[in-house]
Amino acid sequence: MTIVLPIILGLLAVFYFVNLLGKASLSGLPPDSATSTDMYVIKRRILHYAKQNNKLPKPVDELPPLEGFVNRNTDYWGNKIVIQIDGTTVSLISYGKDNKPGGTGANLDMIAVFDAKTRSGTWADENDDGYPSWKKPPVLRWNKDDYKQKMK
Repeated sequence: MTIVLPIILGLLAVFYFVNLLGKASLSGLPPDSATSTDMYVIKRRILHYAKQNNKLPKPVDELPPLEGFVNRNTDYWGNKIVIQIDGTTVSLISYGKDNKPGGTGANLDMIAVFDAKTRSGTWADENDDGYPSWKKPPVLRWNKDDYKQKMK
């Protein structure tokens, strides 16, 4: 019995920490990295929805969760990530810490853009980070005027 108890306690501790790590948040990341990661997951969720329903989601709340991911629709500061859809081009926008367009520092906007369909017209694969590649990846933080200039 003296050997069994430490083994059971050890297994319970391992189970607890593995479960805790599986539910870890992105709070330890810098704000732009955490928001960028959330945008990558939102992109996958949008593409998953499109393949399942043969259409892009209208309200963001229709996005199904993906198992094994942090499935939130907010940026690092808890502000809703805006999803704009124009045809099959999807834009994801975080307005930064102040949740207002423009700004400097932590208040800069992060804008990411991708195509939801491939060149052949089929829905893109949610697991493929090749095509559709980001037209504008979420790793750089641009203000809206810079974004409009770059997209011309």
